[in-house]
Amino acid sequence: MKNKTFTELRKRKFSTRAEFARAIGVHESTALRYERGVYNPPLTELPKLAKSLDCSIEDVVIGLLAERRQ
Repeated sequence: MKNKTFTELRKRKFSTRAEFARAIGVHESTALRYERGVYNPPLTELPKLAKSLDCSIEDVVIGLLAERRQ
């Protein structure tokens, strides 16, 4: 998979941030902080994020890092 930002990964599967937040069990503001690179999810949550986004944990981590660079 081409390296994508976390936001791009989310938009591939979920049409709204609220829908994504419900799927992973966090508040919408927390999902927004993930996308903006302000807050990183706990390491224990990475498998759940990867599963919900249909990608690898590596893709999630790369996506989160890409958000911080923007």
